[in-house]
Amino acid sequence: MANAFATQILQHASLPCLEKVQKNILKNGDWFKGMYDKYKSHPLAVLVHGDMWAPQFLWRGDTLAAIIDWQLTHAGSVVSLYLPTIHPSIMTQMEDFLRLVPLGVSPSIRSRITPTLLQYYYTQLSSKLADKGVKTPFSFEQMMDEYKSSLPYAAGMAIFAFSMWSNSPVLKSGKSDDDARIAEMFSRMTSILEECVEACGW
Repeated sequence: MANAFATQILQHASLPCLEKVQKNILKNGDWFKGMYDKYKSHPLAVLVHGDMWAPQFLWRGDTLAAIIDWQLTHAGSVVSLYLPTIHPSIMTQMEDFLRLVPLGVSPSIRSRITPTLLQYYYTQLSSKLADKGVKTPFSFEQMMDEYKSSLPYAAGMAIFAFSMWSNSPVLKSGKSDDDARIAEMFSRMTSILEECVEACGW
């Protein structure tokens, strides 16, 4: 489906980064399944939500009450993301980070906060594991390699999200700012595509 959406987008916009993502992963119909299968039987796999974005968090005041919409849940890498500022027990994978942050904030904010968030995560995780007498099972560099290896997944999900949301009430509310909202989401999608292409050397 992401390949079909990419083709539709390219009919309306010249986007070299999207052409490269389409050529390298989307034309292979098994690319998404391959992401799932990679960790299916791995002994250190963790739970991945798979569709992590702001509306999936339900709040009761300032307290997280629930995370909903688990139909894309699957096994993922042990290099997982701990979100202590949201809730102390959330464990997810780089896929979830790459779904939540790139589509949740503007490209300029994302480029500014991502290195800080990743370093903060690693420091906090290492500290919490040390408190339990456990050494962090991966280096910061290995975590960054995992971040980069998850970028194709993030790119595919960004294409899907932009295509779905730009034709739905998520972005089309019938208000005067609809075009600006769609343009902002397009820039968020483009930003993650460009990062993916650069990281993968395409």
